[in-house]
Amino acid sequence: MGNLQDKLNRSKKISSGAANPGHDKFATADSVMGGDNARGAIKEKVVSVAYSFPESYLTAIDDIILKCMLKGVKINKSEIVRIGILMVNELSVEEIKDHLESVSVPKGRR
Repeated sequence: MGNLQDKLNRSKKISSGAANPGHDKFATADSVMGGDNARGAIKEKVVSVAYSFPESYLTAIDDIILKCMLKGVKINKSEIVRIGILMVNELSVEEIKDHLESVSVPKGRR
């Protein structure tokens, strides 16, 4: 509770900016609260999507999760897919083409 009281006291000392038209309330709030995000920093929008995977791929993802858990690393399915995207992004088009031949394509629902 003392930490919150200290921040409130600092806020009162700094908040006399109402009389100052050039005063930036948000910069003051960040300085008082110790905000890590710089003002104006834009977070990337996250979009929920659904993809179909063959059961063998889902089993492989579950195996990766288990392997990581046994080593004390917490990971979820979305993180595994994002890691895969980052890794594929590092490949050349020729390497992607070579790997593409080994990927099984699931039958669509339509």
